[in-house]
This record gives sequence, structure tokens and C-alpha cells, in this order.
Amino acid sequence: LITGNGFQPKLIDLKSAAPGSTDERTVRIEITPICTMIILDHRGYLVDNALVTMKPAPGSKPMRVVGSGNVGTSQRSDDAGEVKFTRPIGRYVVIASNSNYKGKIQKTIDWDGDPAPIEVTLKKP
Repeated sequence: LITGNGFQPKLIDLKSAAPGSTDERTVRIEITPICTMIILDHRGYLVDNALVTMKPAPGSKPMRVVGSGNVGTSQRSDDAGEVKFTRPIGRYVVIASNSNYKGKIQKTIDWDGDPAPIEVTLKKP
């Protein structure tokens, strides 16, 4: 499994290990923009451990999504209220709430790949 910020995860099959053998691979990875969001509560304070989902908007297919559409599209913000998503340019639905699932907001954004952080303000719980 090859994964990290700036590209979609890629799974590569390798041969079984054998003493003295080597297995060299060339892996082609497409660099993808990183969307950074800063999550704020209704008073403007940073929200740590916020639950944030960034999934393709209806009718938009910028990435492959499985199941309900939230699988692999949700993350928690860090202690500074920051969360990062590796996503192609496109239209997305952003859903966010605090760690207690309060103050939930949902909005659609047209993200153009700009690396500047996007501020997301939660509703008053």
C-alpha cells in the first residue's frame, strides 16, 4: 500500500518473498491537490477532533467512492482544527460537526485546487 498526502492510495501486488530475490517496481503516481480546512465553532474558536466529510457532490464524479459515499471521505480535525483531504478539483459536499456531533453544517463547495485553507464555521449547538 502506497499512501500519503498529495496522491490517492495505491495498492501494488508483490511476489512472495524468497531468500536472495529482489522485486523492483516502477509506480506511476498522479499528484493530486490537497484541500486544507480549518474548522471553527460558532464563536470563531478552533474545533479539535471535529468530524469532517468531503465527498463528491451529486452529479459530480471526481473520485471513486464506495458504499454510502462517506466511506473514505471523512476525517477528524487535529488539535489546531485543521483537516486535509487529497482531492481532485471539483464540486464537493462538506459536512462538519464537533466531536459530540453538535453544530453540524452541510454545504456544497466548488474547489479549484487552491492550497489556501478554507474556514468552515459550525452552527451554534
